[in-house]
Amino acid sequence: MKKKVYICIPCYNEEDNVIPLTEELLKLFEKQLCQYNCVIQFIDNCSEDKTRERLEIVCQKYPDRVRAIFNSRNFKGNSALYGLLQSSGECAVYLSADFQDPIEKIPELLQKWEEGYLIVAAIKKTSKENPIKYHVRDLYYKLMHKYSEVGFIEQFCNFGVYDKKFLDIIRGLKNPNYSIRGNVAEYGYNICYVEYEQQIRRSGHSKYNIFGLFNLAITNFIDYTDILLKAAIFIGGFGFFVCFIIAIIFFIRKLLNWSQYAMGIAPILIGVFFVGALNMFLLGIIGEYILSVRKKVTDAPLVIEEKRLNFENEKID
Repeated sequence: MKKKVYICIPCYNEEDNVIPLTEELLKLFEKQLCQYNCVIQFIDNCSEDKTRERLEIVCQKYPDRVRAIFNSRNFKGNSALYGLLQSSGECAVYLSADFQDPIEKIPELLQKWEEGYLIVAAIKKTSKENPIKYHVRDLYYKLMHKYSEVGFIEQFCNFGVYDKKFLDIIRGLKNPNYSIRGNVAEYGYNICYVEYEQQIRRSGHSKYNIFGLFNLAITNFIDYTDILLKAAIFIGGFGFFVCFIIAIIFFIRKLLNWSQYAMGIAPILIGVFFVGALNMFLLGIIGEYILSVRKKVTDAPLVIEEKRLNFENEKID
C-alpha cells in the first residue's frame, strides 16, 4: 500500500492560484512521486473573492485527490495548524497557496522524511521578496531564536514535512498554540533542515499588512519569551530609583531652605507624567502576557468550520 501524503494549504483570497497549484502538485506526484498517494487539502479562511468557487471546481474534478474545508470566518494563523491536524496520512506537507514555497522542493523534503526525520523544516536561505522586508524578518527570527526558551528556528516559515507522530503530539494538547513554528520549536525533535529560495508571489498580494505582521510578531514574542517582562521589571525599578532620587533631592533642599525655597509645580508635573507614562508602558507589557495566558487557558476551537468537501471520497490505494 502506498504511503499517504497530505498537502495542507491554507488560503485566503487566492482565486488565481488554487487551480494552477492543484494541477502542478498532481503533475509533480504523478511524474516524480508516484510511490505516494497524494491528497491535497485546502482550508479556506472565508475568502471574499472567487477562491471558494474555484475550490469547488477542483474538488469536483478530482474527488479522490482534492478536498477542502471552508471556515465560517477568517482565522488566518489558526487555520494553518488546524489544516495539518486534519490530515490522516503518514505525513503532511505544509505549503502556502501563493507559490512562494517552491513545490519542486517537495521531493527533497519527502526524501529526508523517508530517512527517518520526524520534521523536515525548509529554511529560507535567500528570498526574492522585498529585501527590506526580508532583513526585518531575519532580525526578528534572530531575536526569537536568542530570547525564546524553546529556541525558534531562524527563517522557518512553516514550509516542510511533518510526521504523523509529531502531529499526534499536537493533537494530544488540550490548547495547542496556533503557531506551527512555535509548536515545532517547543515539541519537535529529530528535525532536519533543507534550504530553499523563497519565490515571489505568482499573483495577488500578501494578506498580511504591516499591522498584521506586527501583531503576529508581538503575539509569538510574548508567547515564547519573557524578555519583555524582565525588561518591564528593570525599567520599573530604574524609574522608581530616578523618582526616588529626585524626591530626596527636593526634600533635602526644602529642609535646608524651608522659608525661602519654593517647591514649585514643575517637578510635580514632571513626576506625574513620567510615572504615568511608565505605568502605561509597563501595564501594556503585562497586559500582553495576561492576554497570552487567557488564550492558552480558554478552551476555544482553532477554527469554526462551515462545511467540508470530499472528506468521504478519499482514495486509499
